[in-house]
Amino acid sequence: MTDLSFSIQTVAECFDEALEFRNRNRPVARDPEYYRWRYLERPCAVPAYTVWVREGEQLLGAATVAPQDFCVNGKRSCLGLVGDISVAPDARGKGVGSALLRETRTALPEGVNDVLVLPNAEAEGPLRNAGWTMLSALQRRVKLIRPRAGAGLPAALAQRTVAMLGAAGQAAVKALGPGATIRLDLDPGDWLDELWAATPGKGFAAAVRDARFVRWRFALHPLERYRIAGIFRGDVPVGYLALHTEDRVCFIDDFLLLDGRLLWVLADAAARAGGERSGLEAVQLRLNGGSLSRIAGLTGFMRRQDTQSIMLGGKLSAAGSPAQDWFFTAGDKDV
Repeated sequence: MTDLSFSIQTVAECFDEALEFRNRNRPVARDPEYYRWRYLERPCAVPAYTVWVREGEQLLGAATVAPQDFCVNGKRSCLGLVGDISVAPDARGKGVGSALLRETRTALPEGVNDVLVLPNAEAEGPLRNAGWTMLSALQRRVKLIRPRAGAGLPAALAQRTVAMLGAAGQAAVKALGPGATIRLDLDPGDWLDELWAATPGKGFAAAVRDARFVRWRFALHPLERYRIAGIFRGDVPVGYLALHTEDRVCFIDDFLLLDGRLLWVLADAAARAGGERSGLEAVQLRLNGGSLSRIAGLTGFMRRQDTQSIMLGGKLSAAGSPAQDWFFTAGDKDV
């Protein structure tokens, strides 16, 4: 198909049409409450928008993008997170999807500096063909809390490994100085703004994790119930985590630490929160590469083979922020 036209509308302008088209052309439908939370209630000054592709009057595809505030080397940047990409069945395999991906990458509304996507594996090839580039990848890491036979290590060896890491963790926490404490089930308030304000500027790139974002992303999520915990040295916040427990695994969905060694405390906080349900066996988190990933290995978070790609449209130069300087967690994929 060559006679394609494109247009952009804010989600507020086309909410019902965008949701209906998405649900008609995707295997899993979303209800209005979730769609409203994801695109209309996200705390960003730039509104969410939908990129439409048509042939004549016929609607063939749509990509909906949620702008989000990032900090890149000490400067605020608004990056659009591509969420729902939908193509009508009779338009698939005819270049419509590729054209839509190119348009979404290059046609940025005012205030949007670039676009990001955390795609499913089958979408990576089409995205590359449309000019998207690989920025980084999330690793899945698992820390055994209660090892058992068949968990990947012989039971006796696993028990010794956990004991050794526990002793090393106690030494690391002690080295952080007195007063490193964990507070569970906190309201996402001023302490998170204080924590975010203390994060480094130069050489650091991440989605803004202030109180407004954490409240929207986790406290107000319409489908999942998360717990918010803080790590404090005295009364000063030095870390935060959002988590939930499922099938004997405690998932750390998001976190922010001022000192990488606090990963020891992070694992302990998750184990404490998840351990309120009997039989907790492991703590899992996702993070991209760099020094924090190396510390995760030392703290007993074993790397699994599966990864989640993170791709960039390309208008925001990554020259000063190589992949290891970007910080992503599972929470950056808001599904």
